Amino acid sequence: MCAKRKSSTDKNKRILFSESFYSDMTANEMLHGILIRSPFSSGKLKLVEFDANEKLPEGYTLITAKDIPGQKAISTFGTKIPFLCDGNIKYKGEPLGIIAGPDKKILEELSSKINIIVSEETKTENDAAQNEKEAIASRDFTFGNVEEIFSDEEKFEHIIEGKWNNSISFHDNKETEGCFCYIKGGNLHVFSPSNWISHLRNCICGATNFAPENVIITRTNIFTKNTNSMWIDGILAAQACVTALKTGKPVMLKLSRKEQQQFVENPAKVNVKYRTALDENGELLAIDADIKVDTGCFNPFSSEIINRFIIASCSCYATKNLRVKASIYSSKNPPAAINLATIDSQIFFAMESQIQKICEETKFLPLELRLKNLNTPQVQKKIKFPFNFAFGRAQDVLNSVCKFADFNRKHAVYRISEENLNSINETSPYAPPMRGVGLACAFEGSGYLGTHFNNKNFNLQVTLTEEKKVIVNAIPQSYSIKEIWTKQIMDALDVERKNISFDYETSTDSSSKENIVILPEALFGNISVKTHLLAKCLDSLKKKKETELPATVKKTLSTARRNNWDLENFCGVPFFSTAFGACAVEVEFDPCSYREKIISIHAIVDSGKILHVKAAENAVRQSIQKCLSTLVQKECVECPKITVQFAASEEEPKQLGHLIQSILPAAYASAISQSIGKNLNELPLKTDSLFKLRLLENIQEKADENSSDA
Repeated sequence: MCAKRKSSTDKNKRILFSESFYSDMTANEMLHGILIRSPFSSGKLKLVEFDANEKLPEGYTLITAKDIPGQKAISTFGTKIPFLCDGNIKYKGEPLGIIAGPDKKILEELSSKINIIVSEETKTENDAAQNEKEAIASRDFTFGNVEEIFSDEEKFEHIIEGKWNNSISFHDNKETEGCFCYIKGGNLHVFSPSNWISHLRNCICGATNFAPENVIITRTNIFTKNTNSMWIDGILAAQACVTALKTGKPVMLKLSRKEQQQFVENPAKVNVKYRTALDENGELLAIDADIKVDTGCFNPFSSEIINRFIIASCSCYATKNLRVKASIYSSKNPPAAINLATIDSQIFFAMESQIQKICEETKFLPLELRLKNLNTPQVQKKIKFPFNFAFGRAQDVLNSVCKFADFNRKHAVYRISEENLNSINETSPYAPPMRGVGLACAFEGSGYLGTHFNNKNFNLQVTLTEEKKVIVNAIPQSYSIKEIWTKQIMDALDVERKNISFDYETSTDSSSKENIVILPEALFGNISVKTHLLAKCLDSLKKKKETELPATVKKTLSTARRNNWDLENFCGVPFFSTAFGACAVEVEFDPCSYREKIISIHAIVDSGKILHVKAAENAVRQSIQKCLSTLVQKECVECPKITVQFAASEEEPKQLGHLIQSILPAAYASAISQSIGKNLNELPLKTDSLFKLRLLENIQEKADENSSDA
């Protein structure tokens, strides 16, 4: 873990902390901590103790729930999460205790000698308990009259059903979650990569009984933005601080890579079932969606997630009748992660795959069907669809990507040759490869306006000092965004790069009310909002004279803009801005090896005015490469030809960082579906997925035919 903090003598001097530095600073007295986790998925915990036949070596300590001086749990949006289990075990891997000591290798050996005693009668129930699920949140949303459409299915020619599951996990593979803390001068000093400082402080104060003013927090580099990391870093900090209190020494508690993947980054299971009705012209008459999510044991953001899933349920399309049922279930599994920046991608995958299935069964062209049903301002006025988006040049983007990738011609050729190729490949080991091409589009919303919670994130403050130094009270969510903001400031105020700093580089303590972020910034995905407010702040500062310095300008998103979304009636414009993107993917399937390879990827994005073209292109290309590594488990898919383009626009810049994750998987799945002649309804693939999907299904179909003939 790395951290940046101010020196007590020089505010601009920063010290890079590493584990060796911690050790030097504390004269080799720093302790490491390892979490003792439950091997059972449920049960009544009776005792956690070191091996009765041995004693813990000197300098090593075991901490359990009874050692917590304050509260045993924290309530996060009504969800009670224990710091350490002291009663009923809720999932396999739940923290039961902490073993701390100076040598991490010895700690790992000692942790295997911890005895965990659970009531005998509960052990036999673990397997059954593992499969228990309980609905913790649900919402039904209707527009129009879906029931009337599907009650008389004979009236309509095209009623199509599909089930889809996307459990792709986008691991960052960066620093794992952790915390370093020590007590000095009656204050508790905490170093943590938290993007939710107020929650972190509440956890620490609740567990240790320290007053808020005596907890000094230094925010270290933030690496992940999923739902788990938002509250887990608070739990980890509380566990580390309790250990520091018990031992009286500095403590470093850091998750292993395996723990990070199992308990922070493990993806939520999202299952989507669609039923769609079309008229003879290809217009969507009704969409009936059933969304089910298993989020494991805890998820404090359930209500927000449900609302976002409902908004994304139709993707970029509009229909006269809509019904969405979204349900979130808890289970005896570890808490599942939902990255709030890519929260819509799983729903977009399902809807785009449903569009692909509609095209296969109705013979409508993919481009034609999409253009006919796009959620445009004209359609919004005509049918008064509840979810309104400003997609900019969406139609141009779709037409351009199809033209550039020669999509329409290739799709028609592959569709015509599909039946012949299938019959040839079943009999000949020398059959030619089979090809398919897929198309997908989606949007990325920035600045979610429909939150139930506090909107203090929708503001930004910039200070210009007499020495022409600029301090921005905001956190760039990536290096490319930081570069864009820095260039904006340099151009507007004519200052040098070295004189520009952001609050996470200059703030040692976030205890003041002004610096507390009531909710994590990642909850809103508000890069576009911050960029918009930064421009307004710079415009005001440009008008300041030298005699008026230092000057601080604070801008807030207007009430009128925030009121574009009516949360009570659940309608309007849900995002501050929306970027739009489309992607065409061509694949080749080898009928001998039952393996696929990507031939080309073409992506076009409309993200408003591009402030830094090279940075934007690099960001999209990096997203494509990252996405390719997730399509097949334990493998990295390669592509020899990747092209990225941006639609020319003078609109305000829009967020595009995770747009590729919403379009590439669906285009990839659609291309494979066409190449093998079977619907691919689940990602990521396994190495034998296409073998099972194509060969085994063909064998089963022939067996069924022979059975019926007999």
